[in-house]
Amino acid sequence: MELSGQIGINPQEGKLVTGGIEAETEQTLKNIGALLSEVGWNFKNIVKVRIFLADMKEYSVVNNIYMKYFTEELPTRIALAVKELPLGALVEIECVAVGDKVAGS
Repeated sequence: MELSGQIGINPQEGKLVTGGIEAETEQTLKNIGALLSEVGWNFKNIVKVRIFLADMKEYSVVNNIYMKYFTEELPTRIALAVKELPLGALVEIECVAVGDKVAGS
């Protein structure tokens, strides 16, 4: 399953969270987690990640938060700087997840 790019939108409000790169990254990963859980999966099912950043100087901040969600085998990933993201977001994350890994294992 490929998850299209996710940004830090609060699903209850339908708006981008405030609080800068930290808040956006945290919300983006929570959104990804929610999508995975809808099919009974978790972050262990992710095999590839693409991170798009409005400012590559923020990579270490994003990486620190990212590492809280990917605690075991790290998926393949790339990080790219882009000129602009939807809704003026600072970070967007896109993933590929596979079902051959059992959630919770």
